[in-house]
Amino acid sequence: MLLDITTDVYEGQVMLTGAVKNAEERSRAEALARQVKGTREVYNDIQVTDEGGVKATAEDLTILTKLHAKLLAAKDVSSVNFRLRAVNGVVYFLGIAQSQGELDKILEIVRGTDGVRQVITQMQIKPPGSPALTRTASPGQH
Repeated sequence: MLLDITTDVYEGQVMLTGAVKNAEERSRAEALARQVKGTREVYNDIQVTDEGGVKATAEDLTILTKLHAKLLAAKDVSSVNFRLRAVNGVVYFLGIAQSQGELDKILEIVRGTDGVRQVITQMQIKPPGSPALTRTASPGQH
């Protein structure tokens, strides 16, 4: 099961993505994530499906490669403050946008990328007046 699920963590929020064959595996992954000390919120975006396989994985990698390039080149987008994943053409986001404008720009870029069927965002917007946010990776985080 763990080979089919990806875990992204951002400030105590956990986003689970991937594809499994049954709802029990999906529930088990969420239960495990909730047991980890420091977990404030779990977003269980694991798909229960028979879709997938090598072709879907290759298409998802292509989507991610395009998105990383577009987001790095985008003006007024700080891609260090969020994580993104693609599973069966669905793109998932977790993190904090510096403003509503930044979030809108991100969503525009994602929705305009070939192969993206749907976008699910767990993004929050930085409260006004708070310092600029930067993200640091923890050892072992991917």
